[in-house]
Amino acid sequence: MATLYSSEYQSGFVTVPSGKLNPEDLNGRVRRAYAEFTLGSELADGDIVKMLRLPANSNIIDVNFDSPAATSGTLDIGVADADDSAINADDDALFAALDISAAITKDTATGAFSWASAGHNLKINKEMDVQILADGAATVGATGDVWKLEVLYVID
Repeated sequence: MATLYSSEYQSGFVTVPSGKLNPEDLNGRVRRAYAEFTLGSELADGDIVKMLRLPANSNIIDVNFDSPAATSGTLDIGVADADDSAINADDDALFAALDISAAITKDTATGAFSWASAGHNLKINKEMDVQILADGAATVGATGDVWKLEVLYVID
């Protein structure tokens, strides 16, 4: 029987002299960013809703999104540079083609955002905005509908 090690375990506890472990990977503090957006009118294909900003060197570990039943359409939820440049932008890094035609709550428990998702454990090297992109058909919402977005991340 063999004993095998993860890269982090090997570096921190087996190799002599030991390597320094990334504080985001071991003993990092989880932080929460939360935002709500109240729909005032219909969103057209390609419209963007900036929800919140994450600091540089964030490591996203979970994302939760909630939409009421009266909203319909398809959304991408992703990240974009805070300075609006196209570098490092990924419109669907967190959720791709999210169908919101029924009331939904998407999180790791529902499987929409999971360890296999591109956005899980996403490391952000500079200040980034988390945004919603109306994707494909127009997204229609009853006036007053509220979208809720929560991002859990580690920064130090």
